[in-house]
Amino acid sequence: MNKKQKKMDIELPEKHNASMATDLAMLAMVTEFVIMLCFDMFVRNDLFGNLLCTIITLFLVVITYFIGLVPALATSLIFLLVLILESAREFVTGHHFFGTAFFWTIWPPLICITFYILTVQLRKLQGENLRLQNRLNQASTLDSETNLRTVEIFREHFHVFTNLSKDYHFPLYLFSYRIKYWNSISGILSRKEQHHLIQVVTEVVNDITTGHEFVYSIGNQPPTWAVLSSEAIDSNKRRFRDEVKQELAQRVNDDPLLNKVDIQLEASRVQYDPQEHPDASSFLQDGIHELQYDVSAGSADNR
Repeated sequence: MNKKQKKMDIELPEKHNASMATDLAMLAMVTEFVIMLCFDMFVRNDLFGNLLCTIITLFLVVITYFIGLVPALATSLIFLLVLILESAREFVTGHHFFGTAFFWTIWPPLICITFYILTVQLRKLQGENLRLQNRLNQASTLDSETNLRTVEIFREHFHVFTNLSKDYHFPLYLFSYRIKYWNSISGILSRKEQHHLIQVVTEVVNDITTGHEFVYSIGNQPPTWAVLSSEAIDSNKRRFRDEVKQELAQRVNDDPLLNKVDIQLEASRVQYDPQEHPDASSFLQDGIHELQYDVSAGSADNR
């Protein structure tokens, strides 16, 4: 299990807890409203008063949603004060007590608190969903094995940088890399060793960049890498083509998992031409096609 999977496994229980709390708050909210409606229907000694208190309760819920719990509870205190004074007046003048006052002194604040908890949990759940969606979007734009940008991102970058190349007249190059004799090597190495080799090549390709290039994983069978660069001087051409192969040879020689196999890297360089490369696919295909002419690495058997 990789780090992304472990991190997602940690976050899924948090989302489950938020969803459970939301369900419980929703159930409590529905129950409280049902009890309030039953009270309005069956306690008929003051139907008008119950209806008025219900409307005020709904108004407090609206305040809770749009302003917050504290203003709603403050408004509820004013309502309770009026309710107590009215009950006291009726008791003194009419010699009877407003019995439903007990219910309405408790129920509106309780509904406001429950509704506030529900909205908090809903917003938390929305936030969790948004973060999960962002991570899923990020995962879909990065190769799971190399953590590099994928072909889809290369296509997006292609349109941006080719337009800049045309507007500002700077050259654009695509450097492609592929492990030579991958079919034979993959039969010798274990799955763990293959993954390790891909990680080593990825590190070598990343190490040659200066921060102004973009590295992509453009294929898995065989593993293929690409670097989009605007560097044009000869030293950088050599660095991107020759030094990367030399660095890989050195790391493989020093690696106890890989030094038992003769591992070489093919490299190619293609300059962007608007006539020959009208789209990203043609640019990539040209770079991959040029790999077979890398005589310094020898000819490959899996084009």
